[in-house]
Amino acid sequence: MTKQKHPGMTNAEFRRLGEYVRWMADAMGLRDWYFNLKHSPPLRDDESVDKGAGARIEIYWGKRYADISVCEEFRTMRPDRQRQFICHELVHCHLDHLDSLTDNKLRDHMGEMHWQGWHMGFDLAFENAIDAIADAWARKLPLISWPKPKVKNGRDKRA
Repeated sequence: MTKQKHPGMTNAEFRRLGEYVRWMADAMGLRDWYFNLKHSPPLRDDESVDKGAGARIEIYWGKRYADISVCEEFRTMRPDRQRQFICHELVHCHLDHLDSLTDNKLRDHMGEMHWQGWHMGFDLAFENAIDAIADAWARKLPLISWPKPKVKNGRDKRA
C-alpha cells in the first residue's frame, strides 16, 4: 500500500492539486514562480486568527518561490471554495512586496507600540482586499477536476 502524503487526499489527488495550483498560477500571471505544495496541514488552531483558513502560503521574499499548504478537510470542501482558497493564496504573490514593505520598513519608522496597533488594522484590510480580488478572479477560472477514485472489488478505495 502506498503511504498517503497528505491527510484527507490520495496520492493521485495530491498530484492533481499540484497540477491545478501550477495551472492557476500560470493563468494568474505567475508563470515565473515556483510553488511547492506541502504535505502538512497549514495551521494549528493556535497559529491563526482566522480559524477558517483552508490554505496557507509562505512566500520567500525576492525569490518568486512559495510553499502552499492546504488543510486536511480541503478535499471535502465545495469545489468553488477550493478554487477560491487557491486563488486567494496566489493573489498574495502579486501583493507580497507591499506586505513586505509594510512589515520591514514601516515598522522601523513607527516604533513597536504604534506599529502593533496600526498593523492589526492593515492586516485585516489587506486580507479583505485579497479576498475581494480572489473572489472576482476565481469565478473566471475553472474548478479543479479531481481524479476518479479507483475501484477495487466493487468498492471505492477512498471509503
